[in-house]
Amino acid sequence: GESVGMGVDVELVSGVQGEKVPQTARYEWSLQGIDGRPVSSDAAGSGSISQGGKSALSSRLQLQPGAYRMAIRGEMALQDGTTQPFICRSRPFTVLTEAQASLRAGKLPAPEPTNGKPRVGVLVGGYGGKGIVQALEGVEGIELQQVSEVTPEVARRCRALIITQNRSGVGDEALAKALHNWVEAGGAILTTHDAVGYRSHPAIAPEIATGVDHTKSDTVRIVEPDMTPPGLTDGLLKHAFYDHVLLKAGEKAEVLATDAAGKPVIVSGILGKGRYCASGIAFGLNAETEDQRPGEPESYVLRKIVEWLVQ
Repeated sequence: GESVGMGVDVELVSGVQGEKVPQTARYEWSLQGIDGRPVSSDAAGSGSISQGGKSALSSRLQLQPGAYRMAIRGEMALQDGTTQPFICRSRPFTVLTEAQASLRAGKLPAPEPTNGKPRVGVLVGGYGGKGIVQALEGVEGIELQQVSEVTPEVARRCRALIITQNRSGVGDEALAKALHNWVEAGGAILTTHDAVGYRSHPAIAPEIATGVDHTKSDTVRIVEPDMTPPGLTDGLLKHAFYDHVLLKAGEKAEVLATDAAGKPVIVSGILGKGRYCASGIAFGLNAETEDQRPGEPESYVLRKIVEWLVQ
């Protein structure tokens, strides 16, 4: 656990009870784990206070990462001779893990150099993550790793990351900032569907791409010759999921695929020392919104993107 110092001032004030003015109060305080996690018995105490006075509570506790709040309860003696129970709770506060603290600060370690195959981490908890893993299994030249979250250790060990759309639908500004800095320091990222920076997902590299709209279409045109699957007629690729996100390409972007109207769907670009690709296609997701290995033309495009990322 983490050693956390806490300081709280308790004050007995009038006006809250209308005409019943509190004179004194006895109270007990305790720290509570909001998610039900146990808290040390040291995180509790008692005291008394008089009208106009203050009581300072301070303690240093060993707390596991998680959400907590302080509760103070007791009984007030009122000016009219009666008593009244009370309870007050603080705003929640969170003890962060080392990984969470690094992300909040926008910091992730740069990828470590490797003499072997570059490691590609796939965020499998998001939409399409497991299907992407299936499509990349056995691909020569890379070492595949399934990851449940982006941590400093993952950032250090992986040459490239595939960031899938969060299933909660809620993005993380701190994580997006940290990943932006990680790419600039030499990392490489592929984002898919909303993770490109659409709806509630913040853009990781707005200099290269942000999501602006989505369309219910399962067909895009591959405009980059090196990424075009063999035998694909007119570059038209039919992907498994029933829609895709449209992108606004930034100044540093190269457009790799478009919709029928020529609007970007896949773009890539160099950012600092790293590489970034945004795909409005939800690789690894079928039309029923289930993770599934994509068909060969779609898997071919995915592999080509990954090859470029780890160059």
